[in-house]
Amino acid sequence: MSRVVILGAGTALDDAWAVASELFSEALRLPLVTCDQFNFDLAPLLSAHAPGQTRVFVAMDGRAVNDVRHQLITRVQLAGYPLVSLVAPGVTLDPAAEIAGNVYIGPGSSVGPQCSLGTGCWLGRAVMLERGVSLGTCVTLGSAVVLGEQVSVGAGATLGTGSLALAGSAVGKRCEWLLGATLPSQLADYSFYDAVLPEGARIYRH
Repeated sequence: MSRVVILGAGTALDDAWAVASELFSEALRLPLVTCDQFNFDLAPLLSAHAPGQTRVFVAMDGRAVNDVRHQLITRVQLAGYPLVSLVAPGVTLDPAAEIAGNVYIGPGSSVGPQCSLGTGCWLGRAVMLERGVSLGTCVTLGSAVVLGEQVSVGAGATLGTGSLALAGSAVGKRCEWLLGATLPSQLADYSFYDAVLPEGARIYRH
């Protein structure tokens, strides 16, 4: 049986480890070292754990979390390690939902039929996804986020705690909606909304 390694940093590593400990008897926690919160040393994984005997989950948080998580997942895959997803005990996960690798679904969450969750997605506690929700790669949903039927969220986007997207809404790639309120029906790529910029801004150079 392959060993499961939970690697990363911050509170995301704590949350992922808590779930992994309930799911796997052979799980191993592996904190990563960094000098700048963006570049992480994978040597502890590469030197001690053979790809053929190890499955990996990457857990990251902090600013630019989605980019950092995506980069680390890519590096882990290129090194030959298969990814494992973490679905907390008690989560309601419809059999018709499609879950890619390195997906975290927190306690109390619900994922409806025909939902699609891309590689590296992170769903906090008590998240609700209704029928047909589509999440791109490395989307982060804070706790108590609710997405109505047929909502789509682009790669690398973040929706803060308590956000609500009504049925049919579309969130562009790498958007950040941190207001914890009802989203507009459309959010353009690279949009940014928080308490300082409640009217929103866009990143035009990326």
